[in-house]
Amino acid sequence: AAVGYVRPEGLAMRDWAEKQGKARILMSESQEIDHARVWWKERIKFGRVCRFSAGLVGGPRHRDYLAKLGLPTDRVTLGYNAIDHEHFVKAADESAKQSKQVLGLPARRYFIAVNRFVAEKNLLRLIEAYARYHQNVDETSVWDLVLCGAGEQSEELEAKVSELGLVGSVHFPGFLQVDRLPAWLAHASAFVHPSLVEPWGLVVNEAASCSLPLIVSERAGAVETFVPEDGATGRRIEPTSVADISAALTWISALPDADRRALGSRAREIGAEWGCERFALGTLDALAIAEDFVEKRRNRETVRRPVPSRSSLK
Repeated sequence: AAVGYVRPEGLAMRDWAEKQGKARILMSESQEIDHARVWWKERIKFGRVCRFSAGLVGGPRHRDYLAKLGLPTDRVTLGYNAIDHEHFVKAADESAKQSKQVLGLPARRYFIAVNRFVAEKNLLRLIEAYARYHQNVDETSVWDLVLCGAGEQSEELEAKVSELGLVGSVHFPGFLQVDRLPAWLAHASAFVHPSLVEPWGLVVNEAASCSLPLIVSERAGAVETFVPEDGATGRRIEPTSVADISAALTWISALPDADRRALGSRAREIGAEWGCERFALGTLDALAIAEDFVEKRRNRETVRRPVPSRSSLK
């Protein structure tokens, strides 16, 4: 099983397995919408992808893209983008029993976003949207915003917060390892993920496992899985629209507590379907498909092979 179709070691694995007549699985989380596609690059990808026996991907968009690159949908299984769901459930539930004060968390309710601080995560636009939300909501009921992470945009993001007069309302706890993140998620009131480019977004899985209502970018590969169109877990957003992001923040903060809990509960139910077992089962399904494909091809080649004549055996 090779991770992606770009790195040389993955292609070397594929080539070796092909020569040995073995099953070849491609694990991928690329969507067609992730980047502008150039025809000649897609042609190169097609030549690489079509030589795999089966694929393991995250969701429908990833499966459809592999089909365009030469791997039919009936040979692609789901389950690639999974997390340790039970770890986040247990850690979040334990953290929820502790007070915010003890954990050093903001006193007010807050939205939470977890990202690398880079341009494609769209955090400058999120801050602008939050500023608009902040202006339109009464001070007694306004929520704070927590931006977890670190990266090259750190200073720029903090400057934007200062420029918009949001110091004290926007918090930067830094990059949180897996042992600290569940506490921040457990006490958040909603999760927001505004990325412009996001092949999947495992932080969406993590937030769902912590029973958070979800506001997720239309560009995220996880959005179709974790935010159904019926709004059962939250809301999808157009990440290039400050107005749309702000409206989503306003909408979810205005919901009754019971409604938000219902959204978070449904999100956790979906998260439970995307734990380690999902990855294992998806891999085993892909292996079965791949082995069947290899066996059928081997049988076809055996049938095509000409039967030697008696004279040639003398």
